[in-house]
Amino acid sequence: NKLFTASRSCRRVQVRVQDVAMPLVVLLVANITILICWTLIDPLVYKRFEMMPWSTYGRCVGSSNASNILLIIVGVLNGVVLLLALVQAWKARNISDEFSETKIVGSALYGWLQLLIVGVPVLFLISDDNTTARYFVLVALIFLVSMSMLLIIFVPLFIQIRRAQVKQKVQVDSQSQQVIGSRSSAPPRKVFQISGIHGNSAPKVPYPFW
Repeated sequence: NKLFTASRSCRRVQVRVQDVAMPLVVLLVANITILICWTLIDPLVYKRFEMMPWSTYGRCVGSSNASNILLIIVGVLNGVVLLLALVQAWKARNISDEFSETKIVGSALYGWLQLLIVGVPVLFLISDDNTTARYFVLVALIFLVSMSMLLIIFVPLFIQIRRAQVKQKVQVDSQSQQVIGSRSSAPPRKVFQISGIHGNSAPKVPYPFW
């Protein structure tokens, strides 16, 4: 977005590696810091809870409300970053696919947003004692969030690479056919006999001498 916005006003802009890596580093450090604080302040402990006298289930829970507060902080942080990424994808929607993968990444991000809007409330609505349904929803959310980004990005990329290879092969074949056709349609070379040599043994020399 920065490059194409500057090009409209004929301004020269240099995008360095630091400019691209800095948001990733800041987000990574922020998440690691919150998770370390979570581990030091209120680490998760595996506990078993009794549903009935003969039925129990286990969960990793914190000993105080600090776990819930830190979980909300992590969710808000990554949610804000997701919204900012969606805004940037919307601004870059008119950039050609040859210079940007914004449309593909934007589609994956919108898919993430839909999964979070639908899946997270369902996860909280399921009771803790319904371990089978809760486990299924949690695993499905993790799988869909991970695979949606990978498939939406790499499948169109592989298709685009394959189309480029086929197009290049067709161009090479057409150029080869044109070269062969031009050679076959060239006029025959002139041949003459060297004076002073008679009979069938006289060599025929092509003219001109190339």
